[in-house]
Amino acid sequence: MDTNNHKSVAIDIQTYNILSQMAEEECRSIPMQIKWLIKNSGKDTASQLALPSPEVTPIKMKPKRAFSRIITTGASADILVAFYLSRASMCGKDFQDQPVDDPSKILYSLATRGDLVRIGNVSPFYYQITPQGVDRAERILKARRQNDGS
Repeated sequence: MDTNNHKSVAIDIQTYNILSQMAEEECRSIPMQIKWLIKNSGKDTASQLALPSPEVTPIKMKPKRAFSRIITTGASADILVAFYLSRASMCGKDFQDQPVDDPSKILYSLATRGDLVRIGNVSPFYYQITPQGVDRAERILKARRQNDGS
């Protein structure tokens, strides 16, 4: 490794695990996550990262568009809409009528995506809808109304 352009940094394992999880959730490598954190820290030193070295061409990244594609059908959309309409805490047993083998897997994936939040750590796991989930459910319902109207 060229030590003029890259340096190794030692951090404790707990910090590494947090950093690794953050990077994974935001689809970045760990070095890019560190760079992103520094750029968005609001410090004057962050401007140094924006200046490319003479031999390096900066890469222009397209900003992510949240909710660029809304899927309006399927058990996942139906479960999210049920949370939106009821605004209740529910668990996998509340969705046994859905045409899926294990509704708890869908609840977990919705929580991983940020649409639901898990309440407590006792099985069966109960979930509540988040503001992001409310926004996504509203978009699903709007798209369904548009599809039914056309």
